[in-house]
Amino acid sequence: MAWEVDASEFETATDAGSKTPKAGTYHVTITDYDDTMDKVESIIVRFEVLDGTVPGQAGKEHTEFFRTESKKEGEAGAKATKWLRDRIATLGMAAGVVKPGSKATLSDENMVGTDLVIRLEDNEYTAKDGTKKQNVRIPFSEMWPTDHAEVADVPKNEAFRAGKRPADDVPFETDDEFGDI
Repeated sequence: MAWEVDASEFETATDAGSKTPKAGTYHVTITDYDDTMDKVESIIVRFEVLDGTVPGQAGKEHTEFFRTESKKEGEAGAKATKWLRDRIATLGMAAGVVKPGSKATLSDENMVGTDLVIRLEDNEYTAKDGTKKQNVRIPFSEMWPTDHAEVADVPKNEAFRAGKRPADDVPFETDDEFGDI
């Protein structure tokens, strides 16, 4: 038996197995917000791609680590910590949880399920074992509310914005004995 496959959206042989989106600008939802700092000294935010500028990325996930404190000492450390905290405030504003000029507490209760637009860029770094690695990351302030003029041309998942997950539009039908597994 012959099986026809479609690899037209893949640029490399590893694209099919990757759960991480490529560099691009995406309409995303926050699926996890962990500020416990149990694992690392960062707020860990997981995003799911809903739509965006790069085809074939919907459903892929990106995890971003938002540090809250700089390891630097003195005035340089204070400036770096402010920069890191401004980045977290940008996330909160893009998600619609805090408005410019106000204060709010970010938590998993008010962050998970929000949608925003993020830009991911390619990033090369040196791992603890000294090897060179690559991933994608959100540049400092490259996060926007979905209605921001700067991201008006970024494709949005309108079903999600209307309150439905993309899978809600797919009817489940079966003719087998397993019913609705």
